[in-house]
Amino acid sequence: LKAGRLGIGTTEPRAALDVRGDIHGGCPVFFNAYRDAGNTSGAVNPLIWNQVTINKGAGYDNSTGKFTASLSGYYRFDVYLSIENTGSGGSINLQWQKNDADLTQKMYGWANVANHVNVAGNITIYLSSGDTFHVRQISGGMSSDSVNDAQVNTNGYSGFYLSS
Repeated sequence: LKAGRLGIGTTEPRAALDVRGDIHGGCPVFFNAYRDAGNTSGAVNPLIWNQVTINKGAGYDNSTGKFTASLSGYYRFDVYLSIENTGSGGSINLQWQKNDADLTQKMYGWANVANHVNVAGNITIYLSSGDTFHVRQISGGMSSDSVNDAQVNTNGYSGFYLSS
C-alpha cells in the first residue's frame, strides 16, 4: 500500500489497484450434463441432457434442457454427440437458441451405413441475467443408448461464464 494505491507484486503501485501477474478467481457459473435417456429422433426442442455431473450456480435445468443466466456477461457453450445410425446411415441438424429464438450458427453431421460419426460445436455469446440458452434438434437423431451400448456417454452439453 503506497499513497492510497494497492500493489500486488510491486512496491510502486501506479493505480488504485496495480497487479503484476495473474489474478486467479473462481468461476461463478458452470455446468456439465449428458444424456442417457435413449436416442432422439426428428425435431426435439430443446434437447434434454438428463444427467448433470456438475451445476455450479444452478443455471442448467435437466428437466427442461435450458440454461438460465444468473449473471449478465459472456458465456461459452459446448456440445458433442454421436449421430444415431439405424444401419442405413444417419444425420443430425442442430441449432443454438437464445430465449427460444434461433441463432445463425448451426451444427450438422452425417454418418454412412458402416459407422457412427460425432458432431461437436461451441459458441461464445452474451447473455443478460434471466436469458435462456439451449440446443434445438432440427432433424435427424442423437444416439444415447443404454449403459451396455457402444454409444453410451458419447454426448454432452456444457457451459460456463467467461466475463462481464
